[in-house]
Amino acid sequence: MGLKFFQLNKVNKIWLLIVLLIIISLHHLFPIFFVGKTIIYTNDILNYFIPNNFIAGKILSGEIDTADLFLNGELPWHFVYGVFYPINILYNFFEIETAYLTTDLFIRLIGFLSFFYFLKRSKADFFLKILISALFSSQLITTVWGLGVATFPYLLSLCLRDKHLKLRHIFALVIIGLNTDLYLHGIYIYLIIFFSVIFFKKKIAFIKKKNFYIPILIFTFFLFVSNSNLIYNIIYFSPFQLSERIINYNFNESLFNFLQIILIPKPVNNYFFLNFFLISIFWFSIYYTFLKKVSSNIELLKLIFFLVFVIFLINLIGVFKIIPFLNGILLNRIGYFLIFFQLLIIFNTLNNIQRKEVSFLIIFFSLIYNQLTPSFFTVIKNHVGFDYFSANEKEILKKNYNNFEIFNFYENLKRFKGDQTQEDYVPIKSYFASTFHDYYRFGDIKSLKSKINNNRVFSIGFDPMVFVVNDIRVTGGYYRYYPLDYKYKYLEIVKDQIDYQAKKNKKDLDDEIFNFRNSGQFLQSFYKKGDEFKINLNKLKEMNISYIVSKYELKSKSLKKICEKCEEINDINLYYIK
Repeated sequence: MGLKFFQLNKVNKIWLLIVLLIIISLHHLFPIFFVGKTIIYTNDILNYFIPNNFIAGKILSGEIDTADLFLNGELPWHFVYGVFYPINILYNFFEIETAYLTTDLFIRLIGFLSFFYFLKRSKADFFLKILISALFSSQLITTVWGLGVATFPYLLSLCLRDKHLKLRHIFALVIIGLNTDLYLHGIYIYLIIFFSVIFFKKKIAFIKKKNFYIPILIFTFFLFVSNSNLIYNIIYFSPFQLSERIINYNFNESLFNFLQIILIPKPVNNYFFLNFFLISIFWFSIYYTFLKKVSSNIELLKLIFFLVFVIFLINLIGVFKIIPFLNGILLNRIGYFLIFFQLLIIFNTLNNIQRKEVSFLIIFFSLIYNQLTPSFFTVIKNHVGFDYFSANEKEILKKNYNNFEIFNFYENLKRFKGDQTQEDYVPIKSYFASTFHDYYRFGDIKSLKSKINNNRVFSIGFDPMVFVVNDIRVTGGYYRYYPLDYKYKYLEIVKDQIDYQAKKNKKDLDDEIFNFRNSGQFLQSFYKKGDEFKINLNKLKEMNISYIVSKYELKSKSLKKICEKCEEINDINLYYIK
């Protein structure tokens, strides 16, 4: 029996959809309302995907030379992430922030519609279907990766159709394939579909083989078109830096981690606490499944366990270690897809129980939680004057936060009282999220352009990608993959600085060099405030690098000061390498 107030007429359904669409946008509306700006994750998004998508948009419009901004000009244009994804063309028509927000909201909307399409044949309450679909949309933490996770329910639904595809379905498959990442999404789509077919072989025998394979073939063709640069790079430019990556799998730890994937829906982000609302309703669904012997849910749980177990074995055996260019694959990303099956279990459970009020309320809280938490702490920090706290006070709060000491965190926030009466500008940022302008420093960094011209810079204290989006050529930065030989060139620049850090922290140099080679995706200076300056300037000059931009004042006879506190900006210092 459905709840009376959920038995909606046509007009109420439209209004309900509008409200849900606003909630989907709450991810960005919440920080705009409280601080006047959008707040975006730093890790992976601001420091990698957005700059790459920005340059990809330029290349798609014919400005191929913009790839020269990356990696000291040694990264060919076809190494730029997403260079063949049509959706990135938006970065050529809009400002970088507008382009990101447009694509993010578009993909979240697509995710909502994709899950809703999968559920459309169900006779469940309309409210339940849109609520679960919206929850799926709010779980999409990989919108900068393209359409892969968002459109997986739709793709799977087309594979399970008992009718031929229509033109609109084919068009949708073309768009999905052209905007899906093969390395970060496509691999998992094939794994899930392949092992699902094996697992449900008898149960899906009624499906015509032609109807099942045609959607996959269309998707595959256009997926390979949009990722042809990756395939080309693998053939002609490998090995990449990932070939040195060593991932050691401890049996007990790996087993625990993969059991976690089964029992704990993948969190909306890695920098906040787990969504306990979602976990509680999922665990209730598992309990109800076995209590009432809900056959559809039992089969879904078996499939989830089967998929995770297979991937656990693949990782344990180390299949991908044998193939150098596959060495960096982390199959635990499958959790981004398993949320689809976990939400189906919740959906089936709520569709079966008689009284749904409390359960629906928990789902609603789960949805709101996912939308608010990505920027929650950054908003709080902005309002309490966190940037004016002492270093010790900041460490205390971070410890409270990381240890889930909510009461202590709240009490310490009140006790420390940051002084916001000063005239200095307070950046709206934290160690995990920031606004576009506070991260990329558009006005501040662009003021250096006239001094640097078209020369290259080495960055100290700034993410090198900050310079990329400001049209300044850089040396380092964060890259998913690049030719292995460049890692060794870069190591020569920073090796002495790594040595200094090792001695300072009483660590073994060989271990630190090993760590660099093992995790060299982010090429940084390794210089910390107050350190001795040990960057190898001769190696920089050999690579035609003329300038250093630093957050800190540097002391070296081989550096010529162009300006310190340039344009009266306290943390921007520019030096010329003699």
